[in-house]
Amino acid sequence: MMRQKSWNQFKKTMAASTLAGAITFTGCAVMPSVTAFADTTEQTGQVSYDNEVMPIHTDVQTEAKPLMKGTSCTVSDGKNLYYAFEMMGVRMGIMKYNTKTGKKSEVYSYKIGKNKKGSNGFSQLSVDKKYIYATWDRYYGTDATKEYVYRIAKDGKSAKKLALGRDPQLIDGRIYYLALKSKSEDGMNYSEDTGTVMSMKTDGTDKKKVAQIVNSGDAYRYSLFQSGGKIYYTKENENKTFYDLEGNSYQRGSFAVKDENYLSVSLEAVNDGTYTYSTTGKDRYMQTKLYRTDNRTGKKNLVASFKLGIEKYSVCGNYVFVEANVPYKGADVTEKLAVYCYKADGSSKVKLASWFPAE
Repeated sequence: MMRQKSWNQFKKTMAASTLAGAITFTGCAVMPSVTAFADTTEQTGQVSYDNEVMPIHTDVQTEAKPLMKGTSCTVSDGKNLYYAFEMMGVRMGIMKYNTKTGKKSEVYSYKIGKNKKGSNGFSQLSVDKKYIYATWDRYYGTDATKEYVYRIAKDGKSAKKLALGRDPQLIDGRIYYLALKSKSEDGMNYSEDTGTVMSMKTDGTDKKKVAQIVNSGDAYRYSLFQSGGKIYYTKENENKTFYDLEGNSYQRGSFAVKDENYLSVSLEAVNDGTYTYSTTGKDRYMQTKLYRTDNRTGKKNLVASFKLGIEKYSVCGNYVFVEANVPYKGADVTEKLAVYCYKADGSSKVKLASWFPAE
């Protein structure tokens, strides 16, 4: 883990590097072995990951434009919030936060295998009445990925592998996803992008090729998005131009992009159609306050405030997840990172996790 005096100094370096060349993360730092579970083993329980979390990132234009939904770390079914974060040296299962009771629990663990080893965890969640859909990177380590589309029961009693792929997008009872292929090299098994967009039923049957968006050799780290029941894609380390499956191109400014992953570390405004969320601070690297403004009345309320700076935030219905720097009294470090869940009007605050960031 990273042990340094100032996380803000590190993020400024990362930001400059990201803006200059765009950074994409492909795995997690190695963590200690953990207890394993089979895919169909019941996983419910009151497990709180107070030291395991992955940052959330939202980057959206403020004008009234078609809302493009990407793959998110946080989703809501109207009653519960589901979240799962990975990378940056942290792993966790799919977690549930009951907004009525304030209760946190684990729905499904990231731990797999008879050797009590973990995985790189879950990302890119979506939800319907019965299931949570997610990308599960079942690899363990930083040198590769082994990603699958999974369907996990909301009660945590089962998980079904639907396809070798990632970025599941749920539209009209079908899942659209980026297909991957298995590779083996130097004794290591991993997954590799193919540039193919597939669709399937929510039980994993009736798989169909939808489009070949790029040649396999150039397919690394594209992302799928949806808007108005239509699928789009973009290159993760650019995020400037979007394409539909017919090959038509659209500039980023044509859409309001919500819950998008793999963007630069700068904070930008989020407009969900009713409210606009925005941060303020002395510069782009030190944003200390998050506000919500009513688009109709112009009324503004303070959602969150952190003297040491807000890193990222994500709007999830009537709730907002905020990752921020918090003080830590230690010999080697003066700051930690923490994630909090707020009501969107700023009236409540629940700490979900805190951790020392890893390289």
